[in-house]
Amino acid sequence: MKLSDIDLEFTATKAGFKKNNLNPEKWWLVRYQLMEILVRIALKKFTKPTRNERISKVTPIEAVSTLFEVQLLPHFKKHNCNKWRKEFCWVQEVDEAFQDHLDEVHALFDKFSGKYSKPGKNPFMSLDEFSTLITNSSILEGKSIGSGEVGSLFNVAMMTQVKELDNERHMEMGFLEFVEAICRVAFKIQEFPEKYLPNRLRYQMAKLEPKSSSNNLDNVSKKGSAVNIIVPENSVSFY
Repeated sequence: MKLSDIDLEFTATKAGFKKNNLNPEKWWLVRYQLMEILVRIALKKFTKPTRNERISKVTPIEAVSTLFEVQLLPHFKKHNCNKWRKEFCWVQEVDEAFQDHLDEVHALFDKFSGKYSKPGKNPFMSLDEFSTLITNSSILEGKSIGSGEVGSLFNVAMMTQVKELDNERHMEMGFLEFVEAICRVAFKIQEFPEKYLPNRLRYQMAKLEPKSSSNNLDNVSKKGSAVNIIVPENSVSFY
């Protein structure tokens, strides 16, 4: 099977769908479309008759089973979405860092959320607001990642939604998801080899402190105030 064959199946999968906020650009796949293209690839790859056959002996069910069991699952099993959380996020050192500076974390969330929240609804942080928080700070200066990776960190921190086409919850970050996203940013910019984590992660993560000596939450939330992220040998600030 050639790459051009996959391109054709991709185009066929996206054909006939109108663009909207929940059914995005023609070069993006939502979850059910991913399942569809995998079925299309399986049929294309395994049900094509050989030179000595007029009709393939492989049924569609056998084709899909072969694709998953022989080619996909051995690769997928190498990845665990909770492995990073268990080793680097859900650990005592990280929890203590957030507990020590919980007011400041709340202040950041309050300041950079609510832009698109409807009246009467709980405020949420959008990708736009999260990107503004990260890119307008000095946290990415001199680091190996750029602003283009902020969106992927936002996405992986979000809880999986069962029906992502019925509502926009997968684009509305709550506070707990924001905590994980901050942790992911800190982990991404850390300068230590992984063998030193999670002990070193605590110091790379958001250790949030206002520049002023006051710890008053209102002062932290005021426009123009700054919150520091302390990391080894340097500090960066959110403005």
